[in-house]
Amino acid sequence: PANLHLQIVRHARQNLVRRLDGYAKDNEAMLVAVTRELEKDCYPLIAQNVIGGRCEYAFDEVDASNELKHQMAMDILSDRGFQASISRNHAKSSVSLQIEWDAPKIRS
Repeated sequence: PANLHLQIVRHARQNLVRRLDGYAKDNEAMLVAVTRELEKDCYPLIAQNVIGGRCEYAFDEVDASNELKHQMAMDILSDRGFQASISRNHAKSSVSLQIEWDAPKIRS
């Protein structure tokens, strides 16, 4: 069973790298734009919430239906060590990233 876990993780990592390489090859302009948006808007939000170990980043309404952008953002964050997932609010037609990381231990 432990070996199966390692195989699943390795396969997921290989798929992540394959997707990132595909973005760089086939959608370079969007990859650069998503990376810049994360650097400008998302990483400061992460920094503000670093002790809590999680935050939510809402996409603009214009981007609510851009599933490629959502996947790119999740993949970039995953590659950088975060756990990211998409949250959709169909009633409000909004999409956000749920981002988590290992929160620092303040006291032992």
